[in-house]
Amino acid sequence: MKKSFKKAFEDRKAEIIIPEHSKDDNLNIAPPSEIAYSSYESSLKANEYFDIVRDVVFLDWCKNSPVKTSENGYPKYFYYDFNIEQSIEFHKELIDRGLLVQASRDEAINSFDMNKLKEICEELSLDISENKKELMEIVKNSKYKPKEAIYILSNLGREYLEQYKPFIKFYKSQSMSISYDEFIDYWIFLESFKDETPSYEEIALGILDKKIDMAIQKKMYKDLTFNKIEYFSIIEKLEINKEKKAKKLLELALEIIILTLSGLDNPPPYNFNASPKIKINLAPKYCNTVLENKENYNDNLIHDIIMNLDIKASLISPDEMRLIIHDLIENPKDFDYYIGTFFMEQAIIDDFNDDNYLVD
Repeated sequence: MKKSFKKAFEDRKAEIIIPEHSKDDNLNIAPPSEIAYSSYESSLKANEYFDIVRDVVFLDWCKNSPVKTSENGYPKYFYYDFNIEQSIEFHKELIDRGLLVQASRDEAINSFDMNKLKEICEELSLDISENKKELMEIVKNSKYKPKEAIYILSNLGREYLEQYKPFIKFYKSQSMSISYDEFIDYWIFLESFKDETPSYEEIALGILDKKIDMAIQKKMYKDLTFNKIEYFSIIEKLEINKEKKAKKLLELALEIIILTLSGLDNPPPYNFNASPKIKINLAPKYCNTVLENKENYNDNLIHDIIMNLDIKASLISPDEMRLIIHDLIENPKDFDYYIGTFFMEQAIIDDFNDDNYLVD
């Protein structure tokens, strides 16, 4: 049975040396979450697992590569996010720890991407194929010799990366909605139900579901919009059933557009300086999603979304929202109006002078 994240972490805690200064700022740790998971009482601190995040992010980046000859060969974020002042030495440290091993000639060739293989073929005047497997065989059968030692993941390195791989995507996501504390708590919570490492997507979407429910209950529409945007970005990259994905993306795009049109996510999307007309700014990404999935659209979706998001008041009525979405779908040639130059007519401005629309 695979060692759980919680057990692996606890086994490792004894080895961790916590630096005197806090690294919370480097990880952009958010304030403590209001989400509570009754099955697990967290005692983890950001600086306790900071070095694990650092290790796996660096390890994922440097696998299948040589130790660089200059610090300029390493991304600047190793220094800014992880306080790694000497990346070359840290790279060597991972080798000394047995997480990386020097590759044989064939192992090195197997680790190369298409661009590297083609580059070698061009240098040696070899035939070039568009098939990676064929390219590797061409290079292996040539006189090619690596100019520098290539280091690949050892068995220990692969196990380490597999154990903590959700951290890699989470770090790359640069989430503005989820803190590291929340991420680890929910990771351990999920592992109490399964014997394998949950995916980044399972962890992040589970947390966002809780945050979305809370934002709706507390009428925190700005937070709700941010959470929906992050949810959209995760679903967008998921490899799932095409039809199911299209419907979910349409729903999320409409939710984000409706929240924007409602004016409840502060600041509202209206440019009142554009008098005598009011300019509406909608993100092109979500408008495009609506257009790409318009076969799944029906007007009932607007009503359902307004009810599900518990929008009780809005600067634009549900009917106006339906008209805007319908017009966007029916007149895609006028798409540009909706991403920066669409103006509401003066008649609608008069309504803004009255009380906000109330949703029945």
